[in-house]
Amino acid sequence: MTVSENGWTDNEIACEWIKTEFDPLTCAKANGEIRVLLMDGHSSHFTPDVIEFAMERNIVILGYPPHCTHALQGLDVVCFARMKAEMKRSVAQFEDENQRVVGKEDFGLVFGRAFLIAFTTDTVKAAFSATGIFPFNPGVIRPEQLVPAEATSIKGSFTLTQTSPIRAIMTTFRTYQPTLFDTSPSHALPPSSVRAPIASSSRAINPLSPVTTPEASGSHSNRRSRDDTEQPVDTPSKRMRMLTSSLASTSSGSFLTSRNPYTSNIPFPRMLEKTPLQMSAPDWGLLNEAEEIDIGYRHQAMETLQEKNRALVNSLRDAKVVVEAFQNREETYAAQAVMQDMTLSKMNWALHAKEEKRKNKPDKEVLPNEGLGRLWTDERILGFQQRKKAVQAQEEVDKSARLAERESKKEKKGALEKEWKEIKVKHAKQVEAWSKTCEQHRANGTRVRDLPRKPTHISKKDLTARFMGSGQQDDDDGGSDSDEDEGTSE
Repeated sequence: MTVSENGWTDNEIACEWIKTEFDPLTCAKANGEIRVLLMDGHSSHFTPDVIEFAMERNIVILGYPPHCTHALQGLDVVCFARMKAEMKRSVAQFEDENQRVVGKEDFGLVFGRAFLIAFTTDTVKAAFSATGIFPFNPGVIRPEQLVPAEATSIKGSFTLTQTSPIRAIMTTFRTYQPTLFDTSPSHALPPSSVRAPIASSSRAINPLSPVTTPEASGSHSNRRSRDDTEQPVDTPSKRMRMLTSSLASTSSGSFLTSRNPYTSNIPFPRMLEKTPLQMSAPDWGLLNEAEEIDIGYRHQAMETLQEKNRALVNSLRDAKVVVEAFQNREETYAAQAVMQDMTLSKMNWALHAKEEKRKNKPDKEVLPNEGLGRLWTDERILGFQQRKKAVQAQEEVDKSARLAERESKKEKKGALEKEWKEIKVKHAKQVEAWSKTCEQHRANGTRVRDLPRKPTHISKKDLTARFMGSGQQDDDDGGSDSDEDEGTSE
C-alpha cells in the first residue's frame, strides 16, 4: 500500500475516484442499467467501502488477471504506443523549428501537441476493440496470454558460459550437503598441511574425478608400498570437506556454507577489476637472436655468449612470472564465479522458501478465482474483505496493546533498578555501622555469639516479583551483599 503526497492511501484514492469521477460521469448515460468498471486487480484497491458502494450503485467491477495488463489494458495495447510515436514526432518537429533541444519549459507544448493527436475518440475505441472488450471478442486474446500468474523464483545465471571445470565445481557445491563438522572453521586445514594425492607428476589431476585406490588396481591390490601407507588416500569428498571448511573460515564466504537464509544486507560478491600487472615484460626479441647464436657461435667470444645466455635466463624468468601472474588471475576469477553461483543458489533458496511459506500459510484465506480475472462486486469477496479488515483492525489493537505492555514493563524495570540501587546503598551503610558496633563489642570482651546479627535486605528476586508480578521475573540475578539475603532489614 502506497501513500500519496496528500496522505491518502491506494484504498482511499480508489474509493474517492469511483465516487467523484466514475459514478457521476456514467450515471446519467447508464440510466439505471449495469455499468462495468475494469480495474487493475490489486487487492489494495478494493476495500469493503469500494465494493459496497459499487454494489449499491449497480456497478460491476472486473479485475484484470495479474500481470496481464500488457494484453488486456487498452492504454498499454494501443494508446501509449500511439502516444510514444507521436511524442517522437513532436520532439523532432520542435527541434527542427527551433534548432535546439527540448527544455523543461517546452515540455508542456511538446507533450500537449502529441497527446491531442494520440488520444482521440477513434484511438480510445480502437483500444477497447483491440483488447476484445467492446465489441466483446474473446478470440482476440490468446490462451497463453492468460496463464494464471504465479509468484515463482527464477534462477540467476551468468551472461557468459563458464568453462567445464568451473561448471563442475558449481554443480558439486550445489549437490554437496555439508555437515556441521565440515562447516566448522576449526577443521580447515592450512595449505601446507595438505598432502598431494598419489599420482604421476606428468599427469594432471581432475579434482572431481574418482581416485583409483590400490585395492582396485588388479593383481597388486594386496601389495602396499611404504609410500602408500604414509600418504593418506585423497578422495573427492575429502576435498569438498576441505574446501567447505576453508570457505567457512573466511569472513566474506562463511554465510555461503552456513544454513542461515540469505538476507538483503549481505553484499553480492563482485568480480574484481582487471588491474594492470606491475612486472617486467620478457625481451621477446631474444627469440630472433637465438638463430644467430646457433649459426655463428664458433666465431663469437666466450664473454659475448655468456652475456647473451644471462639475457636469455633473465627473460625466461620474467616470462615465468608473467605466466604465474595470469594463472593466479584466472584462478581468482574462477573462484569468484563459483562464489557468485553459490550466492545465486542461496538467494533462490531464500525466495523459494518465502514463497512456499506464503503459499502454505495455514491461516491464509484465498480469494475466489486466484490468479485469474476476478469479479470484485460479489458477496463472497465482500465478506472476505470485511473479515480481512476486521483481522487487520484486531492486529492493530493487539500491536498497540503489546507496545503499551512493553512500555509499562520498561517503566517498571526502571523503577525496580532505582529502588534496588537505593536498597543496596542503604544496606551498605547498615553493614558499615554493624561492623563498627561489632568491633566495639569485641573490644569490650563480648562473645561472638552474643554479637548483633548482620543486617539483611530483600532479595532482588522478591523485589522483582513485587514490581513485575510473580509470572514475570527479571532475568538478572542481582543477589545481595550478604549470605542471609532473605527477609527485611534490621
